[in-house]
Amino acid sequence: TAMSQLQATQTELKQAQTMAPMNQSNHSLQQAKEITELKKLLMQASQAGSQLVQSNQQLIADKEKLMTELEQVKEHVFELEDSNSVFETEIQELRRRIEVELAPR
Repeated sequence: TAMSQLQATQTELKQAQTMAPMNQSNHSLQQAKEITELKKLLMQASQAGSQLVQSNQQLIADKEKLMTELEQVKEHVFELEDSNSVFETEIQELRRRIEVELAPR
């Protein structure tokens, strides 16, 4: 009947009103836990980001140092090549002199 349905609906409404604060309290507690967890994750991500920045800065410094050393090595190679060229010229000149000295007269 309509009266019994109305009473049942009123009973459900009262139960829902009784449960609502409890559910809301549980929901708020759950949200607080989630917020705390998100804050922890954010801090971890921030720390990891800082470590990556430091690592990247160190890698850049190492690269610059290696590039400087490479330039020094290149300069040294050029100097050695120049010396080698001078020695080859001197050797050729000495061979020519030896050939002249040993040539039959």
